[in-house]
Amino acid sequence: MLNTFTPLDAAKLTYNQRRTALASLIFLTKKQNGDIKARACANGKPQREHIAKEETASPAVATEANFALTATAAHERRFVGTKDLPGAFLHANNDSFVIMKLTGKLAELMVKTVPNIYHKYVIEDSTGKPILYVQLQKALYRILNNNNIRN
Repeated sequence: MLNTFTPLDAAKLTYNQRRTALASLIFLTKKQNGDIKARACANGKPQREHIAKEETASPAVATEANFALTATAAHERRFVGTKDLPGAFLHANNDSFVIMKLTGKLAELMVKTVPNIYHKYVIEDSTGKPILYVQLQKALYRILNNNNIRN
């Protein structure tokens, strides 16, 4: 277990923390061999609205850095290889205080996966849809890192 999330008691969160919690986005794709691949990321738009760009860093390699490395390698006639690191983001700690809101089926799946941890933290919205608030402990695609962020 990578300890990606720490469940949060919704009753102890402020209105603003609940309102600005980042939504989790899940994308499913069918690979050529028939396997189904799931990708999770955060809807980081709320962070971008409240944090100056110069005060942030994304836990990803900048596109410009990739271009510079590629140009340098080509100029020096180097051989370059690539490697996919499954779940690479999930091996990097997140030092910022980031709250995510997992809703619907995603909240249900979290409870099914580890009921002794998540079950008591699930609440329901006015329509009966399950909601689970969690603190993000690992880096996740589309979040911004800023140690000054405190909801």
